[in-house]
Amino acid sequence: MITNRVICSEQISISDAKSEYLIKQLFRAFYTYPKQLPDYVLEKYCKRNDMEMNRANLKEDMLRKDPNFIRTICDHIAGMTDQFAAREYNHLYVPEYK
Repeated sequence: MITNRVICSEQISISDAKSEYLIKQLFRAFYTYPKQLPDYVLEKYCKRNDMEMNRANLKEDMLRKDPNFIRTICDHIAGMTDQFAAREYNHLYVPEYK
């Protein structure tokens, strides 16, 4: 059947693997270093938890233990377009030489 050849093609498999890698790396970056998240994401988290948003007062070790924070990271990544996720990955991981 033609559908199996398209869905299981080499190009699709490569694309799927790249996407999975990129998503895992974004999650790892935001989980390990929460202050890399944009202000609007941290503000959303703080608002959900009745906290005042102040980057200086956010304790990264406490954030990593909070399931609500992990959900916030997941929601942020889930809302990204492919292009935005790729730009964000480059912003976080690719050095800028000028």
